[in-house]
Amino acid sequence: MLRLARAGLVAMAVLGATQLIATTASAHTYIVGKKEVKGTEVFKVEGTNGIVNSKEEVGPDTGGWELESKIAGVEVLLRCEAGKMKDEIEKEGLSKAGESVYEVCSISEIKEGKDTFLKACTVPNVHVKMNDSIIAGAGGTAEIEFQPGSSKLFGEVEITGSACSIKGTYKLESATEGKGQICSSVGGEVEVVRHVFTCPPTGSEEIRLGSEKAGQAYFLTTKLETGTSWYFE
Repeated sequence: MLRLARAGLVAMAVLGATQLIATTASAHTYIVGKKEVKGTEVFKVEGTNGIVNSKEEVGPDTGGWELESKIAGVEVLLRCEAGKMKDEIEKEGLSKAGESVYEVCSISEIKEGKDTFLKACTVPNVHVKMNDSIIAGAGGTAEIEFQPGSSKLFGEVEITGSACSIKGTYKLESATEGKGQICSSVGGEVEVVRHVFTCPPTGSEEIRLGSEKAGQAYFLTTKLETGTSWYFE
C-alpha cells in the first residue's frame, strides 16, 4: 500500500471523512463569508499537499503526492515530496483554471511488496491541469472530483536518464472524459479558513498513466487567497 494511503486510512478514521462513492450530482454551492458564490464571482484558492496547521506546517507523513502504476510491464511507485495547487471557485460548486505542481520527485520499482529506488531514472516536476466540482458522496455528504483540464488529459510524467530502462514521457489522464480523482472532504460543510481533503487510491478508478490503471494518494489543504472562512454544500 502507498505510504500516503496508509496515512489516509488513519486520517479518515480520526477526522471522520466519508466513503468515496460518487452519486449523481445535484445542486451544490460554495459559501464564502456566509454568502453563496453565484453570478460572475470568482474566488482564488491556494492548496498545499499535506495536512497543514494554522502555522502553515505540514504534518509528518502527510506531505507530497504518490502514484502507483505500471510502465512497460514494470510496477512502479512515483513519489513527489511536495506539491502546490491554485484554483478558482465559482458558482454552482464548480471551479476553473486549476493547476498543481508536484516537486522533488523520484521513482521506484515495486517487487514482492518492496520498492527499490531507481537511481538511473530522474523525474522532473509533474504539472497537472484540472477543473473540479462538488459531487454528492455516500450519505449525501459533499465530495470533490478533480477532473481533467482538457478532455481526458491531466498532464504528463517525464522520466529521463541515459541508463533508465523506463525513460519516456507518459500521459497522466482519465479513462473517461469529465471524470477524475474523487477526494473526501474532512468537515467540508463546516465554515473554516482551511479545508482538508483526503485522496486515496479508492478514488482513483478513472486515473491512468499511459494506458495502465494508476492509484493516487495525497492529502490537500486548501484556503482562499483572502483568508476568508468558507465551506461548501
